Amino acid sequence: LDEDEIKLGLMGTDEDRESAFRDLYARYHEPLVSYLEHKLPGLPSDLVVDAVVDAFRALHDEVVAGTFDYNRPLKSFLFSVTANKGVDAMRKMSCRTLGNADFFDIVGESLEGTEASKQWQRYIESGEAAELVDEVA
Repeated sequence: LDEDEIKLGLMGTDEDRESAFRDLYARYHEPLVSYLEHKLPGLPSDLVVDAVVDAFRALHDEVVAGTFDYNRPLKSFLFSVTANKGVDAMRKMSCRTLGNADFFDIVGESLEGTEASKQWQRYIESGEAAELVDEVA
């Protein structure tokens, strides 16, 4: 099926839509995975696959809600959303891998020479800072 036929399927019955999504997935899943692995080589493969699946889910949600712009090429939509989902995943991963000690050092350095620096140090020593970071993470 060409892109216009797939778009017609997406606008059709539930069965037509399901068939169109299967065709899209078969056509673009591997190229999207390869693209994201090349674009973000530090992103673990499970997060790459999650980003690709999330892009298909985003397309599905827009189609079902009636908000997808059928003038937009499906390929560009999927690649753009996949890239954005991958960058989001990389950002989240970076935040999680920053250890508490590194985080505390960064905050401490930014507060250095201020009254807040002394309060921050007491907060770290009491363990309250670690509790807060654990709650947020």
